[in-house]
Amino acid sequence: MDGRDEPGHDGDASHRNISAICSAANAGVMRRIYTGGSGDGSFGPDIDYTTRPYPSAGSAYELELYLAVTHCDGLAQGFYHYDADRHALVPIEVRAQALEAMIGAASYAMDAPGPPQILLTIAARFNRIAWKYSGIAYSLILRDVGVLLQTLYLTAADLGLGGCAVGTSNIDLFAKMTGLEFHVEGPVGQFALGRPSAIETSG
Repeated sequence: MDGRDEPGHDGDASHRNISAICSAANAGVMRRIYTGGSGDGSFGPDIDYTTRPYPSAGSAYELELYLAVTHCDGLAQGFYHYDADRHALVPIEVRAQALEAMIGAASYAMDAPGPPQILLTIAARFNRIAWKYSGIAYSLILRDVGVLLQTLYLTAADLGLGGCAVGTSNIDLFAKMTGLEFHVEGPVGQFALGRPSAIETSG
């Protein structure tokens, strides 16, 4: 696909790989309560802010990572939230059918022969950016998703992994799996990850 390696099954991705991917996306995090001026003399709400190693509109860093894992050396199959504060994966108990539905939808969208080893769902905590940018908040979020996807592609390539951005996501399914209201935090992108399949070459 455009010369990119897509996730395959010739050896599984490892827990160490996942740690490196998450570090590249969210490392250097420092949360703080910040009351920002809105530009009209008033003040915005108290919001948790972060700092991360890639640019974000208004330095809001509204994006969060969730991992659906099928095959990963050192990490059990399941659904996880990446806690950037602790640099830790927090398991989220979900029904097997829900996990299969999320993985299956991504496989279908990629026209892949099998499920990705790891599927990253990028979710946005909308209020982190909407309180300040209101009418253009969603367009800024999508730009931030593009920046993060590029970061994931570069990191995956550096680790010898295959990566593929996925252009679909299921808002209702994500809400059921996380227990979060869709208008509070919802999926805005996905990225499949794994060891690239061996490619036979001739000549």
